[in-house]
Amino acid sequence: MALRVVLDTNVLVSSFLGTGPPDKLMNKIEEREIISVTSLEIIEELKDVLDRDKIPVNEKEKELFLDRFLLLSEVVDPFDIDLDVVEEDQDDNKFLECALKGDCSYLVSGDSHLLDLKEFKGIKILDPRGFLEKTKKD
Repeated sequence: MALRVVLDTNVLVSSFLGTGPPDKLMNKIEEREIISVTSLEIIEELKDVLDRDKIPVNEKEKELFLDRFLLLSEVVDPFDIDLDVVEEDQDDNKFLECALKGDCSYLVSGDSHLLDLKEFKGIKILDPRGFLEKTKKD
């Protein structure tokens, strides 16, 4: 059975830009080796980040990436989960809420606030490289 995984926005943006382990993660999702779980709140944040001037992309590429991500992901609504675990950056709690609601085994992030937790209620929190190494062994 495929692993259920939440990808943090920074991992998704890196994947969009086609760099390293995040790009390999997206390939695993496309090949259905892992199941991507996301929420509307994460999707909105991803849209906002992709709309920033720092990211050199045209609108069509952005739309194609978002459409592909949505097509490949299971969208959950963690309306009944309200966590206050990541005090330094409250916005990061949405990734934990999504992972809990989606019954995920992993949260993959490049964010130190989340990575410092290492694990939350059985959900392992790893960076993209760590996730790829860990799942290669298992």
